[in-house]
Amino acid sequence: MAKFASPNKPITSTILPPRKKLTTQLPSRNSILNDKEIDLSNYLEIFSEPTYFPTNKTTIQHKDLPAVTNELSVTFQLNLEKLGPNQITIFNKGEDKQKSRSPALFLSQKNLKPYPYCSLKHDWAYDISAGNNLELNICNFRYYNICLSADEIFKDYISYHSNKFDRNWGKIRIKEIDPNTGNNLELNKWYHIAYTLSEPQKRMQFYVNGELVAYTDVKNIIFNEFPLKIGHYDDNSDFQGQMSNFRYYNICLSADEIFKDYISYHSNKLGFKGYS
Repeated sequence: MAKFASPNKPITSTILPPRKKLTTQLPSRNSILNDKEIDLSNYLEIFSEPTYFPTNKTTIQHKDLPAVTNELSVTFQLNLEKLGPNQITIFNKGEDKQKSRSPALFLSQKNLKPYPYCSLKHDWAYDISAGNNLELNICNFRYYNICLSADEIFKDYISYHSNKFDRNWGKIRIKEIDPNTGNNLELNKWYHIAYTLSEPQKRMQFYVNGELVAYTDVKNIIFNEFPLKIGHYDDNSDFQGQMSNFRYYNICLSADEIFKDYISYHSNKLGFKGYS
């Protein structure tokens, strides 16, 4: 016959040890909220609220953007609602006729795979798929004898980002993701996107929802003085959907700064919940 424990007494077992109550706060790590604020002179927020495209496709002249020396970043939120017949332009600063494309981001019209580009001295249209595969880092591996709640897992997830890129972790290289299945975006879904390009670091990197999803090594980057076109470019298909919080930086954002940017919007439910 089954026995029921008194609701006021702890359950004991000769097989399983009593469950220990998890503390409300997991072991602390450095808070990402203590990061140094980015100077307002380092970026231009071109638009903040959700903006519909192609109705509001935008062109910003080079002279109106923060002056770039040898690195830059672009962050924004995106919700693609319709496909086009050709490659879809998210943004492009450059002119194909002048063999210039730094920075640029396009989506495949077939599978919505992102293609970040930049121009190098030896290749004016260099994309991430032409470079290195994604590299994964592993540390802080924990095995629990309890079931963590969703809030506990999310809190632990945030705490790791305070110092995860300051460690000499073991690194694992994985095979290149299948272009037909990996890293593809979906229609009618909001994403936080970040693109960084740096000559000092010799890297072009691409982030989705605060996570590094791809990078390539670069050198001899060619920056240009052409306008930045958002949501449109020449014979490409115009972007059809919404974008918000579009920022252009003259610095290379760190992984922690990008994650902090993503979390700030996620916490405020901007671009992830509340827009359809």
